[in-house]
Amino acid sequence: MLRDAKQKLAASSANEVLTTNKGAHLANLSLAVQERVTALCDADQFIERFVYGSDHQPLRAVDATVPENFDPGAWGRCSPPTVPDVHVTIGLNKGGDPGSETIVLSIVNQNWPNNAQKTILVAVCSYNKDKYPEVSAMMSIQSPRIDELLERGLDVRSERRPVRLLLSGKFESQTTVVGKKYQNAAMPCLQCKSTKAPNIAHATLDAKYGTL
Repeated sequence: MLRDAKQKLAASSANEVLTTNKGAHLANLSLAVQERVTALCDADQFIERFVYGSDHQPLRAVDATVPENFDPGAWGRCSPPTVPDVHVTIGLNKGGDPGSETIVLSIVNQNWPNNAQKTILVAVCSYNKDKYPEVSAMMSIQSPRIDELLERGLDVRSERRPVRLLLSGKFESQTTVVGKKYQNAAMPCLQCKSTKAPNIAHATLDAKYGTL
């Protein structure tokens, strides 16, 4: 039974992989994300997330709905915080031998969204140097697909919602600011460090959202 289920999942169009000289990429990012959101809704595990104001209160009502005849791209990919949306984070991570760069997507509208088993592996690319030209080449395939996701939006219980994109990753600038060339075993990226020795705020976030 498990073998049949695994074969069925592998045959899904959402899991189709495109292999190029730039790496292995999901062929249809929007479909993969939509399939995951639909699964969360069907399992009653989709959690509403809010944008908060300076008073630490949600900027929209709990029962707010998306306007009729909604066009996800109408707000220039930046929907107002008063409208229900889907929070999606995309980040890059490098490592391995030989060197590889992974592009990972997570849907924040679920418990423990940073759990590795709940993320979507968007692409795996080989790299020599983590420089702008190499990163640009890696993203050349997925950037249009991310634009498509933002322009299309996502269906949540028969309601088309905009996507709120949150960028994440281990950026060299984070460590350069504190006098390090880049993150390594002795000096991890700032987010990893804050998780290893968390203050009250980070500990609260880890307890709520989970961590890799």
